Amino acid sequence: MNTVMLLIALVLLLVNSYFFFGKHLSNPVMLFMLPLIIALLDGFIYYNQWRYNFNTNTVLLVLGGTVSFAAGCYIAYVYGERNMKSKNVKVVRLLLPNYIYAICIIVILTMSVFVLASLRSLVASHGYSVATLMDIIGNYNELSKFGNEDVSLRGIGVYCYEALFGIGLVLAYLAARDLAVGRKNCSKMCLLAFFTAALSVVIVGSRSVSIALIVSFLVIYIMYTRRIGRVRKLSDIKVGYVIFLPLILLVAASVFLGSVSFLGREGGSDNSTKLYDISIYLGAPLKNLDLTMSQGIMQSEYFGRWTFRQIYATLNNLGITSVPYSTDFGFQDINGWFLGNVYTIFYYLTVDFGVLGCLVALFLIGLLVQFVYQLAYRKLDAPYVSFPVILYGYFAYNILFAFFADNITSLLFSTGLYKKLIIVALVELLLNRILRKRINTYETSDIVDYTRL
Repeated sequence: MNTVMLLIALVLLLVNSYFFFGKHLSNPVMLFMLPLIIALLDGFIYYNQWRYNFNTNTVLLVLGGTVSFAAGCYIAYVYGERNMKSKNVKVVRLLLPNYIYAICIIVILTMSVFVLASLRSLVASHGYSVATLMDIIGNYNELSKFGNEDVSLRGIGVYCYEALFGIGLVLAYLAARDLAVGRKNCSKMCLLAFFTAALSVVIVGSRSVSIALIVSFLVIYIMYTRRIGRVRKLSDIKVGYVIFLPLILLVAASVFLGSVSFLGREGGSDNSTKLYDISIYLGAPLKNLDLTMSQGIMQSEYFGRWTFRQIYATLNNLGITSVPYSTDFGFQDINGWFLGNVYTIFYYLTVDFGVLGCLVALFLIGLLVQFVYQLAYRKLDAPYVSFPVILYGYFAYNILFAFFADNITSLLFSTGLYKKLIIVALVELLLNRILRKRINTYETSDIVDYTRL
């Protein structure tokens, strides 16, 4: 009954937020709550096997944390609305020559070679096999995620990877904008360059980095379709998209599960199915949270051990003794059913700061990402590459997967974020210089009256 009550409360909150925030499907509140509700629904498939009736503390934490996040977004939204000026705008295509995208593809592939060489050297130094590409990627994944020591890229390898990902973020923006505005006339070379980047980043052994770029592309695309007036609310979505959405999701799930062996990982458990393997990533994190709440969450012995883990890891790499850091968060199971080792965004914030601290942290996160969203939305019509839009696209993945794990707080306090953003800023400056020379060649859409954010 507790789980059903939580579901009802979240659905009501989602519906109210949809109308309150101007029916923006790309708003942070929508990105945060909709996947959470889907994950909760997924867990009902295994209601008996997982004992999916959450205890009261779990319900209060999840609901309270969600309300806190929404409250932070609300404050930022009200402030932003008061400072918003209505205006007529033209959303223009950013027409870059094909050779620019060709250069991007060459740079991406070159960076990938350097990253792969660094991975090969690192894996070999720990005595693991590097005979094949799968050996290198899979063994690095094993070392970096489940090893007893901190193993990560160093030197030129890490800088090439950050450059690879940063270029991918810019291409996600360019491809999404051009597809939304240009539609059938969009640049095919731009799309090719983007998908090359999205596939290449997988060489570090993680599917999440590729998913992050794809989510960034999709969220920015949704923002532009609303900005130009094509999809302003749910009823504007064409029936064809609704019909084919389940098929697209099925294909995406198959590719996601099929990539497990390529990354050198084992999937599922002895009694699992393909559906169950998906549920490990959807409903199981909430059950993991419930199990730990039932046992009583132990406070971290170090301040912000998980929230600031990237800072502590960086200090350790610099030779400064700090908090011991491990990437092994512990696997869980119930009644012989494997549940994985992730616990949603709520768990680590509660471990570090207690329940009250978790609520405050989520409020501040909501405040921040809503401000970034509103700044990004105002910059959608800019006739140049817009940094705030790219930044929100990057944040979108971490908001969307809050039901899965705490990625956004570790991202905010990660040196990796700022390395990527420096690359994004440099590429942005370069492309904008090229665009200024071609300003007279822009193709524009019809002028649309945007009276609301």
